[in-house]
Amino acid sequence: MEQISMDPDIFVFHNVISSAEIAILDREMEAFLVPAKVATPEGEKVSSYRTVKSVRLPHVNVSREVNLLAVRLHKRMSDLSDFNLDSYSDVMQVLKYDFGGHASIHNDYFKNSSSEDRIATILFYLNDVSSGGGTVFFDLNLTVQPEPGKAVLWYNLNLDTFDYEERNIHASCPVKIGSKFALTQWVLEHRQMFNRPCLRPPKLRQYK
Repeated sequence: MEQISMDPDIFVFHNVISSAEIAILDREMEAFLVPAKVATPEGEKVSSYRTVKSVRLPHVNVSREVNLLAVRLHKRMSDLSDFNLDSYSDVMQVLKYDFGGHASIHNDYFKNSSSEDRIATILFYLNDVSSGGGTVFFDLNLTVQPEPGKAVLWYNLNLDTFDYEERNIHASCPVKIGSKFALTQWVLEHRQMFNRPCLRPPKLRQYK
């Protein structure tokens, strides 16, 4: 493990998913990938803002081997992050960025009227990308490059107050050569009330 940012905290883990596990996901999930949608005022839509194919995992139509792998990955993510994750409640997404695929600059929190938000993001990289495809944190002058078995963890909320951590604004750079294969887990805050309790009242965040 290495800590690549101290304020805010961002951690990188190496060799946390094996080549055999990556091969299972690569072989089994390709057929289920569909263009990802983004939330808009008119509902979820495919958008040039985020050009990636995705599928949720666990998935009713994949093999038992893949769904058991999802259970193992949730346990592994819990061990790495000290978050409470459940393979049936906390759905992860398998992602495939083809040539030019990208996600424009954004934060991962919702910041809307919902009282529950994404406390953290865990992103697994499942392949090398010859050119492009990095995750860039603009305000921190940081770029994390894809590498098989690597995972990066960042917090979308301040862990003391659960205010929004705006400095973790980021983007997925366009893939210039080849494709980018990844898996992401957005961690919701309510299930973390005992693992990561809110220690102080929010300064700016308004609950509705």
